[in-house]
Amino acid sequence: MSRLLHNKKVTACALIGLLLVAGGAYAYWTQTGAGSGEADTGTTSELVILQVSTPTGLAPAAGSQPLSGTIENPSEGTVHVTSITATLTSTGLPAGCTVDDYLINDPVVDYDADILGGDVDPWTGPSIEMVDTGENQDACKGATVTIAYTSA
Repeated sequence: MSRLLHNKKVTACALIGLLLVAGGAYAYWTQTGAGSGEADTGTTSELVILQVSTPTGLAPAAGSQPLSGTIENPSEGTVHVTSITATLTSTGLPAGCTVDDYLINDPVVDYDADILGGDVDPWTGPSIEMVDTGENQDACKGATVTIAYTSA
């Protein structure tokens, strides 16, 4: 009987201890808080449009030569390009030779594509020719006409 009483005491103490621990598990403090954080928005870098074709031997009424190139997206994110436009500039033309002596056929390339960050994609479409103006165009002999490319 003393053993039974001892077991009951041990059981009662264990039960009381368990209830105290369980009661402690439900006791807590509450508190609200506030804070802040930041998230930076990325940016893009200017696209790099290069001409890889090299038309040579342009002459009045000699026909057109194709223009082609690449467009590079050096940014990390994707950039959508709608079009690429080729425009003649007077940079480097000798006196007496003007951009009117040349013509870019189909100067707007309908691109309409996404270029992934770091990708280089090809483009084709326009062509260049020297226009026969019906006048002396000797001033354009040996000239190098500059073509500027822009994207939208």
